[in-house]
Amino acid sequence: METSKLRRRLDPWHPAKAERVKLLVGDILLKHGSNLVVKEPRWEISVYPLYYFFAAGGHPKGVEVSKQILAAYKRLFPEVVHPLSKDELYKHLPSVADAEIDLLIEDADYFMFIEAKNPPPGKKAKFEKGGGVHQLVRQCLQGKILERLINKVFLWPRLVPVFPVL
Repeated sequence: METSKLRRRLDPWHPAKAERVKLLVGDILLKHGSNLVVKEPRWEISVYPLYYFFAAGGHPKGVEVSKQILAAYKRLFPEVVHPLSKDELYKHLPSVADAEIDLLIEDADYFMFIEAKNPPPGKKAKFEKGGGVHQLVRQCLQGKILERLINKVFLWPRLVPVFPVL
């Protein structure tokens, strides 16, 4: 997290740097059929958003953050009925914070996570399974929790080729 904090302080958000991100975000918003507007996107690479969110509230990384994630999930999603028993579900929830986000883009009204993969030609991208849960599922759940915590729209881009734009 120190590198993210340093990058935020030492790498100002110059409009020229944002142009590539604005093109990418604009393309994603268009593909989503969204009426959201690209305003002033900011981004971070290689982050763990739930750890950052709860650690910013004074909670250390680890067990205390896991407890906060569980408490937030129970409070934010009381309507969700799962095929797993509550004990099984709650056992997996702390692992969602362990899914690194390659690129987090946030604007005034929305945020999105982008997972970068560069498989060899003719090969499929490989994803991790942490605790038996697919990496993209853990990332999506992270986004849905944050969406309710920060009251911004979470955009979950489906497979988007980012390298032609960036």
